[in-house]
Amino acid sequence: MAQRFFGFFTVPTRNKNTRIAYHHAIGRFLDWCQRAGFQSLEDIEPNTVAAYIEQHPGSPPTVKQHMAAIRMFFSWLTEKGILTMNSAREVKTTKFSRVEGKTPAPPHQEVQRLLDSIDVTHLVGLRDSLRLPTRKP
Repeated sequence: MAQRFFGFFTVPTRNKNTRIAYHHAIGRFLDWCQRAGFQSLEDIEPNTVAAYIEQHPGSPPTVKQHMAAIRMFFSWLTEKGILTMNSAREVKTTKFSRVEGKTPAPPHQEVQRLLDSIDVTHLVGLRDSLRLPTRKP
C-alpha cells in the first residue's frame, strides 16, 4: 500500500513543485481530519471536505490548489479501489481568476535600455533582437 501511495505523488504529476505542493496540501488536510476525529478515509464525506475548505486560511489561489490536490487524491483512491466514493468531486471553491499579474511591468525606458544592450554583432544577439518586439515612444 505504501508503494501505491508513493505512486500517487510520482506518476500522475510530473512537475516536482506541484508534487511538493500537493503533498503538503494533502498532508495538511489529513492532519485536519485526524484532529477532527476521523479514524478512516471511508469516514470522510463531501461535507467534511467542504468544511475543511471553508475554514482554510489560505488565499483563493492556495485554496484552489489545495482543493485540486484533495480532488486528485480522492480520485486516485477511487480508481485504485481503496474507496468506493470520491468525497471531493462535488466540492466547489470560490471563483478566482487573475486578470492582471502580480509583477508590475518595467518602465518603458528600462525595457528600451535592455533591448538596446543586445549585441547584434553575434548570431545569438541578432536572433534575440529580431524576436523581441521594439516600440518607438
